[in-house]
Order: sequence, then structure tokens, then C-alpha cells
Amino acid sequence: CAMGMEENMEESIDLSSHRKKYAIGLALIVAIVFIWIFSSELIQYIFLNQEYHHPLFLTFFSNTLFSVYLTGFVFCSSWRKASTPELVNDGDDPMIHSTELGDRDVQWEWKRVAKISLMYCPVWLIANACFNASLGLTSVASSTILSTTSSFFTLVFGVCFKIETFTFGKLLAIIMCVGGVSMISVVDNGDTGTKPMLGDILAILGAISCGIYSILIVKLIPNEKAVPMPMFFGFVGLFNLLLFWPVLVVFHYLNIEPFELPSLTIIGMLALNGVFGTVLSDLLWGFAVLLTSPLITTLGISLTIPLALVVDIFLNDKHFVGAYFVGSVLVVLGFFVVNVSTREREVRFWKYMKKKLGLND
Repeated sequence: CAMGMEENMEESIDLSSHRKKYAIGLALIVAIVFIWIFSSELIQYIFLNQEYHHPLFLTFFSNTLFSVYLTGFVFCSSWRKASTPELVNDGDDPMIHSTELGDRDVQWEWKRVAKISLMYCPVWLIANACFNASLGLTSVASSTILSTTSSFFTLVFGVCFKIETFTFGKLLAIIMCVGGVSMISVVDNGDTGTKPMLGDILAILGAISCGIYSILIVKLIPNEKAVPMPMFFGFVGLFNLLLFWPVLVVFHYLNIEPFELPSLTIIGMLALNGVFGTVLSDLLWGFAVLLTSPLITTLGISLTIPLALVVDIFLNDKHFVGAYFVGSVLVVLGFFVVNVSTREREVRFWKYMKKKLGLND
């Protein structure tokens, strides 16, 4: 009896700890939503009002600021002393899943963290570049709504890598999401003065990349204790600086994005956006993914949809037709259905329907 009580107590403590982590993850998601809306508005202001439309440079500048986290090596002795734990299978394979490592709290050696950051960096850069570029071509609301379809792509990639389970409820959510996205894109195509369709396409490409890196971070990192998130993103910033500046040169000479030295005012805005919209928010995002799940985090970001609409209406004096709001509602409902859809609930539902229809064996 005593042993049974101890086991129940341990299960209760584990459940309480899980709920606490989950609650913290949700709180981080809410904070990220407000930061990203602020960042989106600031980026659009830089592109349109300041007439500095250089999305690749903005992405490069913001991601490079991640490297400030590497000052942790000066202040955190644990970063310098950490060693790599033994792996169950191949000790040199950074793509080993977290379940194969167990729930070990041993902090990884910085060289191993740098290795997985190097794998992560290109996908991260592509996702952010596509999203930032879309902001100068379409409205913040459109870019935000289409970018939140990353939850759909997170589900697809999650099922492929056996991190998420497929259910018919999730399929229904995908249909709703695609329907809403289609309505928004058709409405945007009727706008004039910009390139809304190109902006929508870039936003969707960013969403696909987001789905990839949302799953990749779970595949690469076992838990938030084994890999310090500031160190991880610090190396992302360093590799961004060292490896991707040639892309700016190539884009300049191909006249895709000619380089233009920003004014001091614009540099200040870029720094403000980089610190809050990238360095802080993306660190919080990384913690949120590990504390909840990739799908829950991308679903939670869908809260930016109604907020983006409100911001565009009141701050930018934009007017949206009814189809825009219907499409937004479909997207939000689709995300909600994905969130509540589980295999257990689906099994119970079909058992209930069989009973009602008299189809029981």
C-alpha cells in the first residue's frame, strides 16, 4: 500500500509539473502574439513609410543580433563546463529524437549545440525572410493570417516524422483552414497599388518553412535543460553572420535587392525590431515549443489573426470586405478543431455514433 501511495504521489507531482510547464508555455505564446504584431507593424512602417524595402537585409540584421546571447559564455560557467551525454544509438548523430535521449538534464557541450544550430540556421533564415518580404507587399493582416497556416504544415511534417498523430478531425481542420486562406487570397488579389498575391505566396512559403523548423527543433533538442536556448539561438545568429552575408552581395549584383545604407533613424528602428521582434520573441518561441508542442505553439500563434485585423482597421484605416472576416473565422475555427482533436476523442465519437445507429457488433 505504501508503495502504491508513493507511485500515486509521484504521478500527481509529474502531472502538476507538466501542467505548470504547459501553463508557462501558453503564457509565453500570448506574449509572443503581442510582440509579433508590434514587430509586423514596425516592419511595414519601415518598408512603406520610410521607403526602405530591404527584407533580406532586415532578416540578416535581426538574426545576427541573436549572437548577443553568446555573451553567456562570459557570465555562465556552466556553458563552458558542460559535456555531451552519452547517446543510446549514435553519439555523432544530432538528429536523434528526444525520446531516444530520455529526460536527461545533462547540459550538452557547446560544440554539439553549435552543430545543431548550424543545421537549423538556413531554414530559420528562409522562413523569416519570406515573412518579412510579404509585409511590404500585402497587409499585416493578410501576411499574419497566411503565416499562421504554419500549423497545418507543422501537422503534416509532424505526422511524417511521427511526432503528431493524424485524425479525421485534423483533416476537417485542414479543409477549413485551406478554405479560409483561399478566401483571403482571392480578396487580396482585388487590391491595387501593391503586389498582394506575391506577398501572399511569400507568406505561405514562410509558413511552410516555419512548419519545418518547428518540427526540426523538437527533433534536435531533447529538452530545455539539455540545450540552453540562448546558447542555441546565439550560435544561430553567429552562423547567420558568418555564412549568409554573401547572399546579400549576390542579391545586390543581381538587382534583386540592391543594398542601401540605412539612415540612423532606420538603423534605430531595425535594432528595435531585432531586439523585440527576433531576439526576445523567438527565444520565447523556442521555450514555448519545448514546454508545450510544435503544433500547440503554432496554433496559439493564430491569436494574431483577430489582433492583426483590429490593428489594421484602427491604426492603418484599412477596410476589409465580409469575405475577409469569414475567411479569418474559418482559419481560427480550423485551428481550434485541430487543437481539440485527439485520437481518443475520435474513437469515443465513432463508438457513440455506432451505438446510436445500431451498428454495434
